[in-house]
Amino acid sequence: MLLEAVNVTLRAMERRLRLYRNILVCVSLGLSGSALVALIFRKWIILGGGVLAVPLLVGCFLYLDARAVRAWRDRVLQMQDKGGLDVDQLKKTLTSMRYIPDATLHSMFAMLSSEAPKS
Repeated sequence: MLLEAVNVTLRAMERRLRLYRNILVCVSLGLSGSALVALIFRKWIILGGGVLAVPLLVGCFLYLDARAVRAWRDRVLQMQDKGGLDVDQLKKTLTSMRYIPDATLHSMFAMLSSEAPKS
Protein backbone atom coordinates (compact mmCIF):
# COMPACT_ATOMS: atom_id res chain seq x y z
CA MET A 1 0.00 0.00 0.00
CA LEU A 2 2.88 2.36 0.81
CA LEU A 3 4.48 1.80 -2.59
CA GLU A 4 1.20 2.59 -4.34
CA ALA A 5 0.82 5.79 -2.29
CA VAL A 6 4.39 6.82 -3.18
CA ASN A 7 3.65 6.21 -6.86
CA VAL A 8 0.39 8.18 -6.68
CA THR A 9 2.23 11.07 -5.02
CA LEU A 10 5.06 11.06 -7.56
CA ARG A 11 2.57 10.99 -10.45
CA ALA A 12 0.67 13.91 -8.91
CA MET A 13 3.88 15.90 -8.55
CA GLU A 14 4.85 15.10 -12.15
CA ARG A 15 1.44 16.29 -13.33
CA ARG A 16 1.80 19.52 -11.37
CA LEU A 17 5.27 20.05 -12.84
CA ARG A 18 3.95 19.45 -16.36
CA LEU A 19 1.14 21.96 -15.76
CA TYR A 20 3.61 24.55 -14.48
CA ARG A 21 5.92 24.05 -17.43
CA ASN A 22 2.99 24.36 -19.85
CA ILE A 23 1.79 27.60 -18.27
CA LEU A 24 5.27 29.09 -18.57
CA VAL A 25 5.41 28.13 -22.24
CA CYS A 26 1.92 29.52 -22.92
CA VAL A 27 2.60 32.81 -21.16
CA SER A 28 5.95 33.19 -22.93
CA LEU A 29 4.47 32.40 -26.33
CA GLY A 30 1.47 34.64 -25.72
CA LEU A 31 3.53 37.63 -24.69
CA SER A 32 6.10 37.10 -27.43
CA GLY A 33 3.41 36.55 -30.04
CA SER A 34 1.48 39.65 -29.09
CA ALA A 35 4.70 41.70 -29.11
CA LEU A 36 5.57 40.33 -32.55
CA VAL A 37 2.10 41.05 -33.96
CA ALA A 38 2.18 44.53 -32.42
CA LEU A 39 5.55 45.16 -34.07
CA ILE A 40 4.42 43.88 -37.45
CA PHE A 41 1.18 45.84 -37.54
CA ARG A 42 2.47 48.78 -35.52
CA LYS A 43 -0.63 48.64 -33.34
CA TRP A 44 0.59 48.86 -29.76
CA ILE A 45 -2.87 48.20 -28.36
CA ILE A 46 -2.32 44.55 -29.32
CA LEU A 47 0.18 44.30 -26.47
CA GLY A 48 -2.73 44.79 -24.09
CA GLY A 49 -4.32 41.58 -25.34
CA GLY A 50 -1.19 39.62 -24.50
CA VAL A 51 -0.96 41.17 -21.07
CA LEU A 52 -4.65 40.57 -20.37
CA ALA A 53 -4.31 36.91 -21.34
CA VAL A 54 -1.79 36.26 -18.55
CA PRO A 55 -4.32 36.34 -15.67
CA LEU A 56 -6.61 34.02 -17.61
CA LEU A 57 -3.81 31.52 -18.17
CA VAL A 58 -2.65 31.73 -14.56
CA GLY A 59 -6.23 31.22 -13.38
CA CYS A 60 -6.52 28.12 -15.55
CA PHE A 61 -3.26 26.84 -14.11
CA LEU A 62 -4.42 27.39 -10.53
CA TYR A 63 -7.71 25.62 -11.21
CA LEU A 64 -6.04 22.60 -12.85
CA ASP A 65 -3.35 22.44 -10.16
CA ALA A 66 -5.98 22.48 -7.41
CA ARG A 67 -7.83 19.66 -9.17
CA ALA A 68 -4.62 17.59 -9.38
CA VAL A 69 -3.87 18.09 -5.69
CA ARG A 70 -7.48 17.37 -4.72
CA ALA A 71 -7.45 14.12 -6.73
CA TRP A 72 -4.19 13.11 -5.02
CA ARG A 73 -5.61 13.97 -1.58
CA ASP A 74 -8.78 11.98 -2.23
CA ARG A 75 -6.78 8.97 -3.41
CA VAL A 76 -4.45 9.03 -0.40
CA LEU A 77 -7.36 9.43 2.03
CA GLN A 78 -9.13 6.55 0.31
CA MET A 79 -6.01 4.39 0.76
CA GLN A 80 -5.84 5.47 4.38
CA ASP A 81 -9.48 4.54 5.02
CA LYS A 82 -9.64 1.28 3.09
CA GLY A 83 -6.10 -0.01 3.09
CA GLY A 84 -4.75 1.26 6.37
CA LEU A 85 -2.13 3.52 4.82
CA ASP A 86 0.01 5.25 7.42
CA VAL A 87 0.25 8.86 6.19
CA ASP A 88 3.13 9.62 8.57
CA GLN A 89 5.13 6.76 7.08
CA LEU A 90 4.32 8.02 3.58
CA LYS A 91 5.51 11.49 4.50
CA LYS A 92 8.68 10.10 6.06
CA THR A 93 9.38 7.98 2.98
CA LEU A 94 8.84 10.86 0.57
CA THR A 95 10.89 13.37 2.57
CA SER A 96 13.81 10.95 2.51
CA MET A 97 13.88 11.21 -1.29
CA ARG A 98 16.31 14.04 -1.98
CA TYR A 99 15.01 14.97 -5.44
CA ILE A 100 11.52 15.90 -4.22
CA PRO A 101 11.13 19.61 -3.35
CA ASP A 102 10.38 19.93 0.36
CA ALA A 103 8.12 22.96 0.03
CA THR A 104 5.89 21.24 -2.53
CA LEU A 105 5.70 18.08 -0.47
CA HIS A 106 4.90 19.91 2.76
CA SER A 107 2.17 21.96 1.10
CA MET A 108 0.57 18.82 -0.28
CA PHE A 109 0.69 17.07 3.10
CA ALA A 110 -0.71 20.19 4.78
CA MET A 111 -3.90 19.53 2.82
CA LEU A 112 -4.06 16.05 4.30
CA SER A 113 -3.64 17.23 7.88
CA SER A 114 -6.30 19.91 7.46
CA GLU A 115 -8.78 17.25 6.37
CA ALA A 116 -11.13 16.40 9.22
CA PRO A 117 -10.89 12.75 10.28
CA LYS A 118 -13.85 10.70 9.15
CA SER A 119 -15.65 8.66 11.77
